[in-house]
Amino acid sequence: MKTLQRIARGILLPLFFLVGTTATYAQSKGLASPYQVTGRIISATDNSPIEFASLVLFSANDSVPVDYTASDASGEFKLSLKNEGEYFISVTFIGYKTLDTTPFMVSEGRKDIRLNDFRLEEDEQLLSEVVVTGRKRQVVYKLDKQVIEAADFLSAAGGTAADILMQSPSIRVDAEGEITFRGSSGFKVYVDGKPSSLNGTAALEQVSIGQIENIEVLTTPSARYDADGAAGIININTKKGDTEGWSGMVNLMGSSVLSRNVDFLLTFRESDFRWQLSGEASRRFVLSDYDQHKTIITPELITTDHSTGIRKRHTAWYYLTSSFDWFKENTTWSAGVTGGYRDRWRGGELHYEDTYESVSTGEVTHGSFNGKDFVHLYESHWRGDLGVDHHFADREGHKLTASLYGLYEGGAMENFQT
Repeated sequence: MKTLQRIARGILLPLFFLVGTTATYAQSKGLASPYQVTGRIISATDNSPIEFASLVLFSANDSVPVDYTASDASGEFKLSLKNEGEYFISVTFIGYKTLDTTPFMVSEGRKDIRLNDFRLEEDEQLLSEVVVTGRKRQVVYKLDKQVIEAADFLSAAGGTAADILMQSPSIRVDAEGEITFRGSSGFKVYVDGKPSSLNGTAALEQVSIGQIENIEVLTTPSARYDADGAAGIININTKKGDTEGWSGMVNLMGSSVLSRNVDFLLTFRESDFRWQLSGEASRRFVLSDYDQHKTIITPELITTDHSTGIRKRHTAWYYLTSSFDWFKENTTWSAGVTGGYRDRWRGGELHYEDTYESVSTGEVTHGSFNGKDFVHLYESHWRGDLGVDHHFADREGHKLTASLYGLYEGGAMENFQT
């Protein structure tokens, strides 16, 4: 029965409000209601009157709305009705619980009824403590560069700088894992403002996320950087230990496809110098399904090729870096050495189904074959750096930087295809 009453309220109450204006106008023309119900709405907390509380008078037999009103500034209300019978009132107000009265009788002997005060209880919603956490934006756009905060990319945890930049709209990664920046692979990579000993993808894969503070993507490099970076400059700023004494961190990563990674950063800091040792050993393995449809149209022949199979990619790299910084008033002297080895191979075994259709005769022939390819690249590199940064005390934001570095790279590539 209660369910039917609720349904009736939901259907009839809006209709009642639509015709309420007409009913009120009819009453003002002389159709006075012989029965009246009055009362007062107050707060159960402090007995203060509640203004603008909504009241609807319902017939107790069929839950049809009969009259509605709102309480005034003193909490008083008045409802009118024409017929005797059994009724109840529903009272609602924002922030308070809905109150449905017990049914009461209106009859010839009870035309003017004064009800007891309606005491509305506050509708309290208890919440647990609210913690507001603020942090820097993931990406900050400046006039000549885009700054990406490494700490915000949790999905790339355990990865490298390449994994962060893959989420940037200007970066693209092909099926072989090679990275292009703004459509070109000719970009330059800098680490802490110094040219990396590797180029392109290899340089980005060398620096682990755990050691990165932020990455600057420079679309219009200044004269400070190598002019050869026509496609742009990517500068990786690494973390610096500023806590006096010993500090360090270690990151471990593993996956279900036998990828493994461990990197570390060890720092010793005193008031006027800082020494750091960092390194990484990583083996990444990528296994992917390959499915490609390709059509080549020439004036004489239409060739359709469908190739399927499995492709594999494996990358291993190992490096160790040691650096020393000496702080003297507004000048910082620095020295560092880095050595590393990178071993990478990729390949696949594919099955090809080809269809050849002659444009002139319409003759169709078919062919199929299996193919295998394998590319192996391994390289080593060594690098030494000397540098000095001087900040001008009387010119905020101005500094003089000089650096000298030596670089050795060596490697070989094997290519096999059938």
